Amino acid sequence: MKTTSIMIVGVGGQGTLLASKLLGNVLLRQGFDVKLSEVHGMSQRGGSVVTYVRFGEKVYSPLVDLGEADYILCALDFASQKGRTAGHQHAPDAADARHHRRGGISAGHR
Repeated sequence: MKTTSIMIVGVGGQGTLLASKLLGNVLLRQGFDVKLSEVHGMSQRGGSVVTYVRFGEKVYSPLVDLGEADYILCALDFASQKGRTAGHQHAPDAADARHHRRGGISAGHR
């Protein structure tokens, strides 16, 4: 099985870190090797927070290279703009959760 990369993007206080930890825990319980990584950009001042969840049979690095995310979850429109550049060409479009539920995280699909 290939390694799958998920990028979760939001701003401080929206639950981005919690979402990645919950997802990682679920995947771990399913028997996958899981690696998590997080980047805080002024998150306490409303800045962006990006977390990466990578899972598969064997994952060697928690980092996702630009253009290599398989799935992108975004909590706000400005975050989805950042996420769109991180996905590979076959990744589903990033979604703005405001079109679904205010303040929540949702997956984008074409």
